[in-house]
Amino acid sequence: MKRWLIALPFDLFYLTILGYGLFGGVKWAKNIGLFASWFLAIALLLIALTDKEGFKKRFREKGLRPKLFMVWDVATDVAPVLMLAASEYFVLAAVLAVAHICRHNLVLEAEEELRHEKQKARPQDPPTQET
Repeated sequence: MKRWLIALPFDLFYLTILGYGLFGGVKWAKNIGLFASWFLAIALLLIALTDKEGFKKRFREKGLRPKLFMVWDVATDVAPVLMLAASEYFVLAAVLAVAHICRHNLVLEAEEELRHEKQKARPQDPPTQET
C-alpha cells in the first residue's frame, strides 16, 4: 500500500497547480501546469510505444493496486483532461487523454498477468472423491 501512496502528493500538486493556473488566472501556474501536462503526455506515449515490457515489469514489482487507488488513479487522470478541455486546450486534452488511455491499457495488462501468475502459484484444491 505504501508504494502506491507516494503518487498521491504528486497528483495533488499537479492538479492544484494546473487548476490554479487555468482557473485562477495565475500565469506562472498556468505555464507550469501546461508544461507538466505536455511533458506527462509525451512521456506516457513514449513509454506506451517503446517500453511496454519494462513498464509491466516495474508495475509487477509493485504488486496489485488497492481498489481505492484504482478509483483515485482514474479520477486524477480524467480531471486534468476535463480542466484542459474546459479551458479550450483541446489538442493538449486529446493528447493527454490518449496517453492516459495507453497507460491504463498497460496497467490492466500487467494486472491481468499478475493475477494469472498468482492463480497459478496458488495450490489447487485436491479433487474430491465421490462414493
